[in-house]
Amino acid sequence: MKTALRNSLQSRKSRQSRKSRLLCLAVLLLVAESGLSTTLLFDDFTGSTLDESTWYLPQGAGTFFGRTQIKPPSFGGQNLRPVVAGGSVTLQLDTHNASALVAG
Repeated sequence: MKTALRNSLQSRKSRQSRKSRLLCLAVLLLVAESGLSTTLLFDDFTGSTLDESTWYLPQGAGTFFGRTQIKPPSFGGQNLRPVVAGGSVTLQLDTHNASALVAG
């Protein structure tokens, strides 16, 4: 009985030790990884319009993502330019037949 209890405690300590080592390894990898990362593109979207020297607003066939389309800047007489406010940009989207099971 004592041997079984001792083996159970040793097994539990061994699992805890493995978990601790894995956690330490994960933390070390995250710290090492953070030193290797680089920001490729950043925009804090200040102002009231989208900076067109940085961002490209596609038009035509390239505006579709499945059944959702980025609306063109002027559509049916409306001004549908992206809205820049509060540090973010909002695109005007239009989704066609979103609940259909098949395309069309």
